[in-house]
Amino acid sequence: MDHTGHTKLSNRFVYAFSLVFAILLLITITIFYFYITYSGMQIVILNQKEQTDQAIKRVEAYLSEIDDKSYQVMTDSRIINIFSKISGDISPENYFDSDVLSKIDTASVLTSINGPSLPIWRISVYNQYGDFINSGGVVDPAYVKNVLLTSNIGEEMVQLQYTPNKIEIIRPHTDRWSNLYNSKYLTVKRPLMNIYSKEVLGIVEVQQSVRSLYDNLSFGEGNNIQVKVFDASGNQILERNILDHQKIYTTTAVSKKYGWKVELGQSRASMLAPYNPIIFMVCLGALLILILVVFITLLISRRISRPLVTLTETVKRININSMPQDLPVSENIDEVIDLKQSFSNMLTRINNSLSYERRAWLLALQSQMNPHFLYNMLSVISAAALENGDDRVVKMCSRMSSMFRYVANYEETNVTLQAELQHVKNYLALMKERYEDYFQFEITVDEAVQHMMLPKLVLQPLVENCFMHGFKNVEPPYEIHINAYVQQQLWVIEIADNGSGISDEKKKDITEKISQYQSRLPQDFSNMKIGGMGMISAILRFQLQVSGYIDYSIENNTPRGTIISIRGEMHHD
Repeated sequence: MDHTGHTKLSNRFVYAFSLVFAILLLITITIFYFYITYSGMQIVILNQKEQTDQAIKRVEAYLSEIDDKSYQVMTDSRIINIFSKISGDISPENYFDSDVLSKIDTASVLTSINGPSLPIWRISVYNQYGDFINSGGVVDPAYVKNVLLTSNIGEEMVQLQYTPNKIEIIRPHTDRWSNLYNSKYLTVKRPLMNIYSKEVLGIVEVQQSVRSLYDNLSFGEGNNIQVKVFDASGNQILERNILDHQKIYTTTAVSKKYGWKVELGQSRASMLAPYNPIIFMVCLGALLILILVVFITLLISRRISRPLVTLTETVKRININSMPQDLPVSENIDEVIDLKQSFSNMLTRINNSLSYERRAWLLALQSQMNPHFLYNMLSVISAAALENGDDRVVKMCSRMSSMFRYVANYEETNVTLQAELQHVKNYLALMKERYEDYFQFEITVDEAVQHMMLPKLVLQPLVENCFMHGFKNVEPPYEIHINAYVQQQLWVIEIADNGSGISDEKKKDITEKISQYQSRLPQDFSNMKIGGMGMISAILRFQLQVSGYIDYSIENNTPRGTIISIRGEMHHD
């Protein structure tokens, strides 16, 4: 047995099946990947939205703590009383530097408001006259004096009185009361007021390090989340984990109380990172499944191909002198058994047909004598007519001989319009000899269409229809006009006669038959005969063998007769 054939058949089966399975597997993995990434993105975005809500709550807690402390100081009666007492002292010297007891008492009040854990970094109270007291972060007296002297504290006090909610939040800045600290601090200012007289006695200033807010907005190690915080005016307060990725998915949340906004962003890669192991395992599993399927397919294909290869090798050894009645295939596969039986039946039919084939071959050899016999006989008749001086018969024989040669040349299926019309002209000339003065014909050809190619023997059936049907019930003289020309980038061939014309029923019948044969050409091919089908056959051959646009029309001529027109696209080589 030829194992090469066995291998080729098996490999083809394996390649084909494996390719189909691989494509289906790839499509499945692709769908799975997009499903996982889409679902994962939705889940991560939802989680990020929850984290954004948590972040804005932390920001609100940060601001609320500062706000609460500033409000407590602003409304504390002890501090109000002290600053009310010193409001009449316009001396530029700090009152609390000269009155140590008041300084200790006031600082103690501020410390008690701040609480034992001192969550607020610094609380300060001051007025326009240079009086300053603080609790928390150490200040530099020189810095304090300079700020109070260079700043319009009185105007600030008035502005704070009319500020909505009597609060002003100043974006992070360096410490202006000393140069001992490098951090940045968020400042909240409120007016120190007597609630009865509405008199502004000073400014309450609470400062908190932005670092504490930065630390509060941490979402754990390994979380590559970009965090941005904006104040109510849209100014960026801080940014954590700057990402340089081109595509960042962001979610935002806004504090209803303070108007601050938190924006969290993640790159697509970091958002899908938790799903990468799943995708990797699925791809690895798919690859292992593909390898397993290819291996199983190889085994199955070899099992299936073995009897087919055996059958193929047996059939290869069959020749006309060796026709076995049975084939040596013994596999228990129904399809192979059926195939073996079909080959056996075919061999039997071939054996039975050989004798008929030999007889048909002999008949075919005999049939080849017919064209030669016709040519020879026409030559004899032409020679006899020439001896008797009958030129008319000589011309008729010459035209008939040309027609036989044209029809008998089976190697040509497409010819030029010029050659086809010459054949039609020979036919019409012979019909002229028959009808003499009762028949006239005219052929007009535009030079632009003389060399166009068309199916052989498609015009003669259309011309024959004129004699078989058009002139059947009409008295002579008979006329046929053939015209070939170019019109609007289309070639047109018209065959017109002065016969009896064509009825609407006949035109409808021809059109329906052409449509029927076009849709069922393989099934109805055997019905396409010359007799009674000349026009239909010719038009169908035009539509089947000529490339591009093909159309036809059958109309009545004026004053009588029929015009058959066939049109097609001009092809410029």
